[in-house]
Amino acid sequence: MPGPYEPVLGEIAADDNTRGVVGVAPSLASLRVTSYFDGVTAVHVADAAIAALPTMNAGDVLLMEVQRGSALLPTETDPADFDAIRLASARGMIVVAAAGNGGSDLDAWTDVGGFFRLNRGQPDFRDSGAVMVGAALSGVVGGSHTRRSSSKFGSRIDCYGWGTNVTTTGYGDLTPGAPIDQSYTAVFNGTSSAAPIVVGAAVLTQSMYLAATGTRLSPGQMRAILSDPATGTPQSAVDVGNIGVMPNVRRVMPNVRRIGEEVLGLVPTCTCATRLATAVRSRTPARSARARRHRPADARGQPDGRVRRGQRHRERRDPWLRSRGRRRGAPLTARRAPTVWLPCHAARASLTLARRHAMVSWIVLSG
Repeated sequence: MPGPYEPVLGEIAADDNTRGVVGVAPSLASLRVTSYFDGVTAVHVADAAIAALPTMNAGDVLLMEVQRGSALLPTETDPADFDAIRLASARGMIVVAAAGNGGSDLDAWTDVGGFFRLNRGQPDFRDSGAVMVGAALSGVVGGSHTRRSSSKFGSRIDCYGWGTNVTTTGYGDLTPGAPIDQSYTAVFNGTSSAAPIVVGAAVLTQSMYLAATGTRLSPGQMRAILSDPATGTPQSAVDVGNIGVMPNVRRVMPNVRRIGEEVLGLVPTCTCATRLATAVRSRTPARSARARRHRPADARGQPDGRVRRGQRHRERRDPWLRSRGRRRGAPLTARRAPTVWLPCHAARASLTLARRHAMVSWIVLSG
């Protein structure tokens, strides 16, 4: 597939075989490209993004491999592009966007109205919901990477990836004269090479979380994990200009469930009303799957020992309860409580539940 998006596709999903390179996440169910070029002009980014949304599910990843204008700004600085990204985020899609090159401070940028739209410390700031990615040098110094001088920087940027020396498919400088399906490069760089690395990390994190919990991470939750200083590789302490951290999937992997519980505010929730999780009391494996009631909770969420209203009435009608040889009306004590991960408090509205246990499909925007 010739085109400027070849290096991007190779970084994300090049096959793990005996040839060439291996992508960050080579086992994707699908990888699709939608172009913002209409044959005449290349400014139809919002149209391309909106066209992709009907084919996507909540939790899928949309890469905005675009920079705007002579200042090489993030694509969300365009009002239509911002609205498209915000719509995708509201629908549960994980949007990853290149911060752009040019080496300027996004905190100092203002729109035509003079508003600091990309400065998190200003009241004018607007959050599209995207994960914005800067670029760093590939070399490691003291366990960290230095920002590439051409990368945008500022408080809006969440993560970074390699912006130099990325080997991937396309261009052909490593394989002069080779056919297109054997073409490779070692000079893919800038935020264009950094953003696909973060996309690969998002894909792997989403897949691990889905396998561990049966749910998919929302855009806000994914951004919190990818930009978490506790698991990410920091930028150099003497660096000027924030580009966040580089996601480290090795550190995220053993702690997927802990991240869900402690970082994102997801808790094992037990509720009789929905029967998603109930206390189970049994003496034999055959009985262990039988759903039972649990005691009501006090203000601290702990069983308070009271008998639920109508409990005795249900016991009189339930021969299995009578057969347990338990004092009628006594509270049940759970030996094992199966749980379902549900968001609590503010996170409740943002977590997207996924019923389909499959690898996620991904769409890449490119010219």
